[in-house]
Amino acid sequence: MDFTATFHELEAHCKLYNHRQLIVVAGERGWGEHCIGTFIQDTFASGRKVTWMTEDKGAGRIATVRDDCIHPSLVMTRLGTETDCIVFDAHKSFDGNAFAAISGTLNGGGLFFLLIPALEDWPMGQPSSQRFLTRLVKFILEDTSVCLLQQKSQQTRQQDIEPRLPVFSKLSGVTSDSLIKTPDQQSVVDSIVTMALSKTPYPVVMTADRGRGKSAALGIAAAQLMSAAAKRIIITAPRFEVSKVFFRHLKDNCSNATQHRGSVSISLSHCEFVPPDKLLLNQETLKPEADLLMVDEAAAIPAFILQRLLDRYPAIVFSTTTHGYEGSGQGFFVRFQQTLDLCNSNWVKKSLHTPIRWSENDPLESFINHCMFLDAAPAKLQPSEKPGLNEFHFTEIDLDALATNEQQLGEIAGLLKQAHYRTRPSDMVQLLDAPESSLVVCCYQQHIIAVLWFVSEGGLSEDLAHQVYCGKRRPGGHMIPQSLAHHAGIAEAATLRYNRIVRIAVHQDFRRTGVGSQLLQQLIDISTHTQKTDIVGASFGTTPELLKFWQANGFVAARMGLKRNASSGTHSLIMLLPVSERGSMMTACLNRRFRTQITDTLELLQPGLDPDIYKTLTQELRGAEATQDSDDMITAEDQKDINSFTQGYRGFELNITVLKKLITSAQKKGVFLAALNTEQQKLLDAKLVTMKSNQSICADFGFTGKQELDSAVKMAITRLYSTMTLIISESFS
Repeated sequence: MDFTATFHELEAHCKLYNHRQLIVVAGERGWGEHCIGTFIQDTFASGRKVTWMTEDKGAGRIATVRDDCIHPSLVMTRLGTETDCIVFDAHKSFDGNAFAAISGTLNGGGLFFLLIPALEDWPMGQPSSQRFLTRLVKFILEDTSVCLLQQKSQQTRQQDIEPRLPVFSKLSGVTSDSLIKTPDQQSVVDSIVTMALSKTPYPVVMTADRGRGKSAALGIAAAQLMSAAAKRIIITAPRFEVSKVFFRHLKDNCSNATQHRGSVSISLSHCEFVPPDKLLLNQETLKPEADLLMVDEAAAIPAFILQRLLDRYPAIVFSTTTHGYEGSGQGFFVRFQQTLDLCNSNWVKKSLHTPIRWSENDPLESFINHCMFLDAAPAKLQPSEKPGLNEFHFTEIDLDALATNEQQLGEIAGLLKQAHYRTRPSDMVQLLDAPESSLVVCCYQQHIIAVLWFVSEGGLSEDLAHQVYCGKRRPGGHMIPQSLAHHAGIAEAATLRYNRIVRIAVHQDFRRTGVGSQLLQQLIDISTHTQKTDIVGASFGTTPELLKFWQANGFVAARMGLKRNASSGTHSLIMLLPVSERGSMMTACLNRRFRTQITDTLELLQPGLDPDIYKTLTQELRGAEATQDSDDMITAEDQKDINSFTQGYRGFELNITVLKKLITSAQKKGVFLAALNTEQQKLLDAKLVTMKSNQSICADFGFTGKQELDSAVKMAITRLYSTMTLIISESFS
């Protein structure tokens, strides 16, 4: 059977009503490509854009579009673009983030082809997402808006196959030819212009689902401002690609404008794209000046950056996607609202509801929002005046049962989005299918109002643990034990067994009721009674509030990340609670090392560390209990750390405390001057004593870059340590 005529008929219907159609092609990849081949060639030949997404470089046998194939990992490079047809090849694996994200680039009237194995084989063939795909297959079979083509057995000839055509609901779309398409878009533009021209500007927050003209509204508002008066406007976003739609609408609404990549000028007005980090230059005099700052896809930018931008630019617009693939605008708004209230209580919230690029009740949008949890929300409940813990029911939940319970899945996904606004579809795939994944929930009035997601880790062999310590192996699924072995420098830590808390989320109406602490206690009880766990651990983006929460529940610090977490924008902190005798000994050892090193760690981080976090860490973690060696004797543990640096296992930043101790000891013993030449003495002094920046040291010593600097430091330390070895040996004799 030739499906080309069927596809053209579906496309004609989609164009008539400005909606988009999902077509699932289930069978062998070659058969699927053959089914859609002629239609794709017709589409491509007519000058319309086809986007083909696949993990297999050998796929895309249709020559006319093969060069347009992109890997799912590169989907974010397509944000801000538009396409007329999408082919999403999920034969190798299914990337939920890419599936949701790329759908937002499809114009109204377009077809979305999902190529998958036979429905009965698909979940079993991809065990890493089996529960999730079983649920997705159920949606495909039950959703009558989906067009389904299935390959029969090899004995059945192709002409015998009949597609399941979609049942069309009543649709309506925006057909206005004006630049501003809807009344709510006009209202948003007017609000932005009014605020920017006000003598006392205030923040404007715009939320909208995909396809509502959010970026277009920003561009139109910028054009009106630049045409009316001399204005300097900055647009920022997680990536430049996000701003492409903004610049297109800005240019279309500005006559005689001059456009370059990332900037538009008209008369005395200028608008340019500036990355978020460039807006946070430490020196106030170097801060990019602007009459108005527009922040697109704000939910995908770390909260601490947004807060600093809010402090620096009084005239500011935050725009974010309500059901986003990079971040949830709902969760963003809930968590950022308090910050806005403290900064400027006159801030204004605007929303866009009417879709512009496709019709209302678009079947593709509805399908993806539901099956990818983009529209998930916490249960709508009102707690009693003072609910007691006896009103809550705590239980561990079975994942197989959960995968078939849409109410519970939606409530859990909604809680995770509310608590962590960068929750993505892939998080729900991992929750359902990650090995050793488990959930503890709290129920109130038959609804889930809190969830604790944890995974079992560790228990590595001594040999594998040593390889992890040396940086030679990184076995998947063991985040905390790997970090403690390699970064904290205790190989044995990876041999212990952990229950790592991935997420903990409590409904906003039930916070400060003790539910979160009780969830933790449930996990502690489970971990203790099974006798299969040594330590309960958590890794989170450090904030004063979170630090106090974990401390109040008995957790102690073990390791702090030296780089900002890409998701939270803060430095991650690992905290532990032992539940076995062996776990207690290891936790005490790790916490002692942490306290010994915290002063030097904070000194490394202080230039970019939030002042409130720095203050809390110095007060709460270092305090009077900080452990500092009473003398400068190099211990056996110190020798192991120094060797890990000189042999290249562990970097400078991970060993800065012991390297400082080595220098102090060498100076007191008179070895420092004897072992090193003058240049090496000055280099180690700059790097470890005065703590100059790498850039400054490279300039002073003529190094070409960090690699040459690191090599010189390692050579000097190796020489100094070799000279000290005899003295160290004598101290143990």
